[in-house]
Amino acid sequence: MGRDCNKSSSINAAFIILTAFLLLLLSGCAFVPGGREPFGEKTYSQKEAQAVYDRICAELLQRDAEDMGYVISCMTDAAGDNVTFYRTEEYTAVYAEGSSGEMLWYDGCLYQKNGDGLIYRELTWEDMHLNEMAEKMWEAGRTLLAQQSENLTYKYVPMAGDAPFLIKAEYPAEHYRDGKRYSSFSASLKEDGSCDSFRLEWQYVKKEENGTFATSVRGIDFQLWQGSASLQAERRLWAFGYECGLTDEKVPALSVQEKEREYCRSVIAGMDFDTLKGQASYKGDLNLQSVIDQEILEFVE
Repeated sequence: MGRDCNKSSSINAAFIILTAFLLLLLSGCAFVPGGREPFGEKTYSQKEAQAVYDRICAELLQRDAEDMGYVISCMTDAAGDNVTFYRTEEYTAVYAEGSSGEMLWYDGCLYQKNGDGLIYRELTWEDMHLNEMAEKMWEAGRTLLAQQSENLTYKYVPMAGDAPFLIKAEYPAEHYRDGKRYSSFSASLKEDGSCDSFRLEWQYVKKEENGTFATSVRGIDFQLWQGSASLQAERRLWAFGYECGLTDEKVPALSVQEKEREYCRSVIAGMDFDTLKGQASYKGDLNLQSVIDQEILEFVE
């Protein structure tokens, strides 16, 4: 009887250990014998990474901002203000939230939620000078790509979809204001080595008087214009329209957006944003210019 109990306990312990190892393995935390990486991933040597980086940089430096779609993101810890600018072939929009409330620009009009009501101002994309901002950010990006990377990684990640090769370059930190600024470049490459999209990012980190660290991030994601899109832009438009009564359809899961493109586009196209003007009060000085000028351009120059 005692032997059977001991045997059963040993089997249970072995089962628990094996289960724990498998969970760690699947999460990527366990060592895989033979130097192999989990999920079929592969990290390339520095020499191989440098060769790919040099090739991609040379190709990207030939592109102009006006020939690409882009998403510019601005996040500030201290104020809690976040603003994102979307210019893609599919959608052109701006979404902001933070101390000034929730704001959306779409189809020539800027809206801001004001308690239970709305205020608005007619404003064109050109009035906001966003294309000029993207060009300046791309010029700052060109300067980055011409620098020597401090930390360069190149990986094959089969779970990353149709662009499974990921390259990332981190550049030396710079003293900026009363903190430090960190810059990086990352891109996803297809099987044939081509690059349809890439990201430039600047992070400003400073130590507060209470000992905590405050972080502000500015990033821009560029895409080839043809076929450029942003599911997040669609979600922002959809959620704003739903909350304002422009549709009864709730925002779907991302997986639904990816699979049901025609349905999702038809919902957005069916929203009549012009009707919001009849519900809103006009405010002639409503704008995003302070965010654009101070929080983004100055940060990357």
